[in-house]
Amino acid sequence: AGLRLEHTLIKSETGNVNRNYISFFPNVGLTFNTSETQSFGLTYSRRIQRPSFQQINNNVFYNDPYSTWQGNPFLRPAFEDVLSLNYSWMGKKIMISVDAQGSISKDRFSEGTILDPEGISRSGVYNGSPAYFANLSLYAKFDISKWWTLQMNHGYNYQQYAQQAGLNNSRLIGHEYSLW
Repeated sequence: AGLRLEHTLIKSETGNVNRNYISFFPNVGLTFNTSETQSFGLTYSRRIQRPSFQQINNNVFYNDPYSTWQGNPFLRPAFEDVLSLNYSWMGKKIMISVDAQGSISKDRFSEGTILDPEGISRSGVYNGSPAYFANLSLYAKFDISKWWTLQMNHGYNYQQYAQQAGLNNSRLIGHEYSLW
């Protein structure tokens, strides 16, 4: 178990960006060996994604006469809570491991573009809605003979997120699935 404390201080004379905040990041991991061949694990951690200075710098960048990009001085860091479960079984010639992980992310960064009345596209970055991620994976190893080992890995990922369309208040809801 552990607890990390971070103090963030950002000051800019040119970009009008000032940040001063403290964040706590707990993490804990537990492992239970129910026998010599089986174990269970559970972990929790809190993570952060900080905006880059370009993302919070409010100076306007001109890509061409018809498009601009501007940072958002009000952009907040994105925090994520991650929970993982693991089960492993090991026999004489077989090993099987099942892992499940889920996370909730708050205020993820999104980029958006609006078209102003003069026909100029104005792009920027903003905090979006929460996002939910889940992963389930299976690993199996079979020792078929002294010289032949078969390993298989299979996974399933799921993502659900909502973000603003452009820089207005309409929402886009997305779901992504992947199987490997």
